[in-house]
Amino acid sequence: MKGVFLHLCLVVFLSHGGHPTPISSSSDRLDADELKKLLALKKELTIDAGGDQEKRDEVANVVALLENELERNQELERQAEYKRYLDSLKEGDLHEGDILVDKELLAMLRDDVSDAPAEKRQMTSRPNRKWRKSGNDVIIPYTMAAGGSASYAFQLAINSLRMLTCIKFQARTNQMDYIKVTGSGSSCFSSYGKQGGMQTLNLGNGCFSKGTVLHEILHAVGFFHEQSRPDRDNYVTINYRNIKSGMSSQFAKKRSWEVTTMGQPYDFQSLMHYRNTEFSANGQKTIQAKANPSMSLGNDDLSATDVDKINLFYGCPQAAWRMDDFVIQVKTSSSWFSGTDAKVYMELFWANGVNSGEFPVQGEFERKSVDTMDLYLPNESNLSKINIRQDGTGFGSDWKLDRVTIEDKTRSTRYECYCNCWLKNTLAKTVSCRRL
Repeated sequence: MKGVFLHLCLVVFLSHGGHPTPISSSSDRLDADELKKLLALKKELTIDAGGDQEKRDEVANVVALLENELERNQELERQAEYKRYLDSLKEGDLHEGDILVDKELLAMLRDDVSDAPAEKRQMTSRPNRKWRKSGNDVIIPYTMAAGGSASYAFQLAINSLRMLTCIKFQARTNQMDYIKVTGSGSSCFSSYGKQGGMQTLNLGNGCFSKGTVLHEILHAVGFFHEQSRPDRDNYVTINYRNIKSGMSSQFAKKRSWEVTTMGQPYDFQSLMHYRNTEFSANGQKTIQAKANPSMSLGNDDLSATDVDKINLFYGCPQAAWRMDDFVIQVKTSSSWFSGTDAKVYMELFWANGVNSGEFPVQGEFERKSVDTMDLYLPNESNLSKINIRQDGTGFGSDWKLDRVTIEDKTRSTRYECYCNCWLKNTLAKTVSCRRL
């Protein structure tokens, strides 16, 4: 074991020109090259070990240690890069490509990497960024200083919100707090939440689709990008090696004390989600779903979960009729060793193309167990299928699922999704459902 370890350490040492620097002291791209060298060396030493299983295990264990060290150092470098980015960020800059930075937001972002106790941070509270309700509606005054194409797209966008939520945009008269829609340059951007006084939402050239306008409006009403959720690593993988140099800071997560998911599923098809190749240096994916790496991310319109989140966040009456009460039962097979210690995630799909977003399933998932959970999901009819996966964590992650039974209590309908199948990798298994 000692000989193998020294051999591997020597290779890492030499790969840095003979200087005893940390494994990931250079860029992410060089780190990826180093990892390839380690994996190639693992293969070479494994072959040299021949049929000696003890030596093969030694090689695997040492390489695993070095891979963990590499990953740890990469994360430290990304954190350092994010701090450098925040130090250079100033009021009027665009954060994550389209969020206009103001003094309060800048303080909140910098608090995100502060070592000070949370109670001593000068963070902005999310409720302060909400627009005020008047009765059952949220009234947002606006003025239009953009051209015809931008104005037309803006009207389409606010009409969608009027139909689906309690957010109502009205032409400003003399209100102090309002949004000024401008059409400067070629940038699409907005402030985050209500600023107080006049705030800008810009729709430059190329920003004239309804989906683009809705995206910027959702920033203005208080929403960040979906993939910046604190729990996003449970659902997506960030491919840092494909991200443009100096842009990994645009994929930073928010803290749980800074934002709320309102207990809603992770929405791969959210209008607020990055596309798969956002900030890509080489045309390859920078972000992909753990359930299905081939899945397209993002949307050109509001998803059902987007609408639910807006209504829940603002306490809209529409929340009551946009969501149904579901009871989900997950039955693990009675076969020997069928249980799992892994975490389980599920996503529902209806016949009309609406999906629920992915959510963690609560349960123990022991052999022959039936685990039950309640949650609110979009009030769609005709459930067609589910995607379900285990995340590979814990001891003995392989899992044999018998079936999933889903009851929509609001509609008094039940569905059975019969599987009787093993989930032996971390990709999602698609299971068809039938109405009972």
